[in-house]
Amino acid sequence: MPVLSGAHAHLRALAVIAAALALAACSGGPKAQGSGRPARAAGANPVASATPSGAPAAAGAAQQAPSGAASSAAGAPAAVPGTLHLPVPGVYHDTVTKSGSTSQVTQKYEVGATSNGATPVTVTLTLANGGQQITYDSWRADGIYLLQSTFVNNGQRTDCPFKQPVLQSPLPLRAGLKWTASGTCTTGAPSSANVSIKISAQVVGTAWQTIGGVRVATFQAHATVTSDISGTYVGQVGTAPQPYDIHSVTDTTDYFDPPAGLIVRDISNTTTTNNGATSTSSTDTLLTGLKPS
Repeated sequence: MPVLSGAHAHLRALAVIAAALALAACSGGPKAQGSGRPARAAGANPVASATPSGAPAAAGAAQQAPSGAASSAAGAPAAVPGTLHLPVPGVYHDTVTKSGSTSQVTQKYEVGATSNGATPVTVTLTLANGGQQITYDSWRADGIYLLQSTFVNNGQRTDCPFKQPVLQSPLPLRAGLKWTASGTCTTGAPSSANVSIKISAQVVGTAWQTIGGVRVATFQAHATVTSDISGTYVGQVGTAPQPYDIHSVTDTTDYFDPPAGLIVRDISNTTTTNNGATSTSSTDTLLTGLKPS
């Protein structure tokens, strides 16, 4: 899923980039444990809405489709996602399962005023350790674009504004739709990173998901997000600069509920090579409710 994220505005690239920037900053501080979400999907052209809701469940319909399944159980009604709306501003909650452990994260959505056909949407993901991943998106008639990714840890803020907007999801989405995108950005000290990302995504179909006891029809999208981050970390005064070279590949499956404007579930697997050392992680992030608290 192209980069959405969070309650998922996630398909946003950038849980991937923010997490990688966190690794770079790790040379001088604790690592942030990201939710593992890198992309996002959507339905039709965005429409402002005050009451997000999933598609009503049909009597006798099958339960939530298993991870990775794009179709409903035999004999059950097909999942037909509704019309896309902008997410309702507010704070949403996610349960993140990673390496056998579970944590809670929040995502705050801020929706700005539409100007020249573009609506700014800012998503602030606050992790269990207090770190934050912030994405600045632009919702337009033809797609959702990533403008900047920011990481905040221990009071230190790292901004990575992209030289050109990065297409996270073309609009309207439909089963079978494929797209690719790429982008570059540069951060300042102390990370001083050069960042490059590539996205390859496809809407593989539709699927039912159960969120907070409500059954919703979603678009299911798969994406591969590749990021390369290199630079030099300058820590405390008197310490030698430390070069780093981080390569990360994330395969993600996202389930997007258009009426809520949210990714309701994200399943991702990431392989990261940091200065020659390779690590892997898997996460399953589930939205706990369709309305902000």
